Amino acid sequence: MLELTNSVISIDQNKFKNFESYSVTKTGATTNYGSVNSDLSLTVNSLHRLIVSRQDLRPISVLIKLHSLTRVTNAIDITSIDNVTNDLRFNISYHFQSTTTNTRYILTTRTSESMPVLSLQSLYPAFNWTERETWDMFGVFFAKHPDLRRILTDYGFVGFPLRKDFPLTGFREVQFEDTIKQVEYNNTELTQSYRLLSFNRSWSANG
Repeated sequence: MLELTNSVISIDQNKFKNFESYSVTKTGATTNYGSVNSDLSLTVNSLHRLIVSRQDLRPISVLIKLHSLTRVTNAIDITSIDNVTNDLRFNISYHFQSTTTNTRYILTTRTSESMPVLSLQSLYPAFNWTERETWDMFGVFFAKHPDLRRILTDYGFVGFPLRKDFPLTGFREVQFEDTIKQVEYNNTELTQSYRLLSFNRSWSANG
């Protein structure tokens, strides 16, 4: 049986260049879809989470799409978490579904703002907009994406709003100026009295 639950999977990238030349171990038998150094078993009507390296994300995505025991057909969503204190600060999770086995798969990988993730858009076109959304909100760059533009924020937006180090007020404010009948962009300015923090009392203005 093929078990993918909570498996950490590693693939020999050199072997993967010749996709048909290596195999997945399945209780002593082999198939023609990849070499995985983990015991794999399949259960239907369930959820399986795989933690994979950034380099192995696309090979594993190909594997679960083409393997006869997984047969992933749907790309559901991409979710992200920013752990700002870690070197690999972004946890990127791809959500898949197999309608044949009624099984869901989550591939999770880690990356940083300077390390691109290889796009899965060519394998699953539904990931086009969700990868753009992840780029727009977190600044995770997807290599070989055909149209990696912002999708939710406005033109000229500065920064990535769902990063933990992004200020809650943002950098610029937008307003419609009725006198000139157009939208204006201004730097954010917050006016408030100076505050001192004392552990013996709550915040108070001017001490």
